[in-house]
This record gives sequence, structure tokens and C-alpha cells, in this order.
Amino acid sequence: MLFSEIIGQETLKSRLIQMQDSGRAPHALLFCGGEGRGKLALALAYAQRLCCEHPTGSDSCGVCPSCLRFAKLRHPDLHLEFPLVKPEKAKDSPLCSEFLETFADTVIENPYISIDEWSAQISDGKVARYYDRESDEIIRQVNMKSFIAKYKTIVIWCPERMDETSSNHLLKIIEEPPSDTVFLLVSDVPQKIIGTILSRLQHINVPPIDDESLYTALKEQNPELNDDQCNYLIRNAHGSWSAIQNGLNEDNEEDEFFTEFQTLMRMSYRPIILDVKAWTEAIGSRKRTWVVTFLQNAQRLVRENFIYNMQMKEITYMNTNEEQFSSRFARFIHQNNIEGITNELALAQAQIEQNASMKIVMFDVVLKLYNLLNRQAPVK
Repeated sequence: MLFSEIIGQETLKSRLIQMQDSGRAPHALLFCGGEGRGKLALALAYAQRLCCEHPTGSDSCGVCPSCLRFAKLRHPDLHLEFPLVKPEKAKDSPLCSEFLETFADTVIENPYISIDEWSAQISDGKVARYYDRESDEIIRQVNMKSFIAKYKTIVIWCPERMDETSSNHLLKIIEEPPSDTVFLLVSDVPQKIIGTILSRLQHINVPPIDDESLYTALKEQNPELNDDQCNYLIRNAHGSWSAIQNGLNEDNEEDEFFTEFQTLMRMSYRPIILDVKAWTEAIGSRKRTWVVTFLQNAQRLVRENFIYNMQMKEITYMNTNEEQFSSRFARFIHQNNIEGITNELALAQAQIEQNASMKIVMFDVVLKLYNLLNRQAPVK
């Protein structure tokens, strides 16, 4: 991965290059920030330049043997760690090395891939995570000598999916790795990483991608789009290239999320138990990753309806159908219930990500939202 292939983030690219060239590259970095900003791509570009035989002032050379291996993510001194799902009937928990080819090819195709997209690709909806065996494997890899490059880089994607036991097992080697070994952790939610590891990492906060860079990349890849279409996608992306790709590729799914959101809100306002039971059973039959994304989208729409109700329509981010619905529904989302509704949806998302029963969780959501949606709005 070359820095030049990453969308935007010019200031951060310069900072990373300056850090390398100064000879003061930290042995443990954490790339953190929202989804779709290019954290994994930046970590890989940083690792490639560390190992490049002839780095330029602004990038890796791209043509030396090391860079050619990095281009395929098959460099012997690059170790990729990522969450997995244990296959059914498997006796032992899986190791990343068993899925390395699949992961490498996936990242080459889409370096902005989300953990939910990866989970959906390797399973039938189960949540990907790290297994206990992986921490031993990481330690084994770290203690091996470098093969061809000066540096050995260990890229750990989504370390927040690692349990406390495994994290503590890695604590010492992250704090005091062998010489010329660099740990690069990439996280969407760094607050879920255990504090003892978090405090030993130098944080690289990756900001949203600027609109101009998003526009340039979007027009290059989709020249058929007009300016209005591009601006709508960028406005709703909040600096995330993944959000733009989802907006391009998943219009039908977005419509489905919106339809289910309307159903959830209407059902929660005046619940009929038999209808609630039927709806939650239908939701329970969905893929787990679909339900997680639906709840994320529901939280977004609740926030947008609150902003709409506060008479700040100019800063809402809704399409035509969503805004038409909000013109009637937004009055039910106000200061007395916005926090409670958002918290309940976020809690449901977290429980489902932890493999709780989707049917039971969603039934409970409807009952809790009933009280919140019927709460009286503040007197103006």
C-alpha cells in the first residue's frame, strides 16, 4: 500500500513520513478514528515505507522487492492479525495464518473494509473476534528474526475484539518488543482496548477525510455521477469512504433499513403484542451483521429526527423519503427522550454484537421505546 493510493489525509501522511525519517519511529502505534477513514491503509503504507529499500521523500519507492511483496500483502516480515469466526465442527480455534490469503486479497480489493463487512464475508452472521491461541502465535512471530527487511511489523486490526486475557498476555511484548519490531494497532473503538495496553501506545488520531478529496476520488471512480449526486453522498458520509461506497452499492438495503425503522417506531408507539412477536421473530431470522447495521442506522435516523424537530433542517442529512417521514414523526423525538432512545438502541447493538438472542433483544427494545416515545415533550 502506497501513501499516494490513500484518499486524502495529506497532513497525517506527512506527519508519519517525518516520524520515520527522523529516526524516532515509535515501537507501538495506534491508528484510531471513525470507520472508513483509511486507518488500516495508513498503517500498511507506514509499514511498507519502513521496509522499503529506497523510500522517497513522500512515499515508498513501489518497485523494490520489499514493496512488490507489500503490494500483495505477502511480505515475510509483515504479520497481519485480524478477528476470525470459528468454523462449525472445528476442534481448535482458528489462527490468522490459516485465513491470511483470504484477508490479504480482501484488503487489497478494499483497504477501507469494515469489521462488519469482514465478519459477513467469513461467516453466516456471527461476530468475528480474536481467540486465545492467537496471542501465543503473535508472541512466536515477534520472537522470530526478520527475513529480509530491517523492520518486522505486526499489524493488529480491531484489537478491541481481543478479550482481556489475550490482551494481558501481549502486554509485556508490546511494551518491550525485540529491536526493530513495530506494532501497528488499528481500531475503530480504542476505548474498548484494555487500559494497560492503551497507555503504552502512541495514538495517531485519523480525522474524517476532507470533502474535496472524497469528491475527487468519487468522480474518478464514478464519472457518471453528477455534482448533486456526489454532494449528497459526501454530505451523508461524514468523512468516511466506506459510507460513500455503501451509499453507492447498497441503495436497496438502505431502503430496507428505513422501512424497518418506520415499522419499529410505529410499533413501539402503539404496540400490539402479536404484531411485535411476529416482527421480532422476523428480525431474529436475519443475519446478525444485518441487525447490527440496522441498529446503527436507526440511531442515525433518531438523531436526524431530533435535529429536524429542533427546527435545524439545514444541517440534517436525510434523503427525500426519510425527510418526508420525519415531517410527521420528528415531533415524537425531543429533549425528554432523545438520550434514552439512543441509549436503548446502542445497548441493543452491543448485546447483539456479543451474540445475545436477537429476537429477545429486539422485543425488549420495542417495550422500552414504548415508554420513551410516549413521554411528553417539553413545553415550549
